[in-house]
Amino acid sequence: MNKNEIMELKRKVDQHEKTIVQLMEILAATNRLLSDMKSTTEPPTLHITTKSLKFPRKASSPR
Repeated sequence: MNKNEIMELKRKVDQHEKTIVQLMEILAATNRLLSDMKSTTEPPTLHITTKSLKFPRKASSPR
């Protein structure tokens, strides 16, 4: 592997790590919401906006 390939691989790994962290945060929020639903008789208020969910941009790659 040359230096450019290694740098591209590192960038992809970093991007995947960020995506995994975001998914874990979503799971944690969902678990808290489900826990709240079980412990109360009133439905919880859900505050999710498109600004709070950040999706990584797909890098265009030549095929």
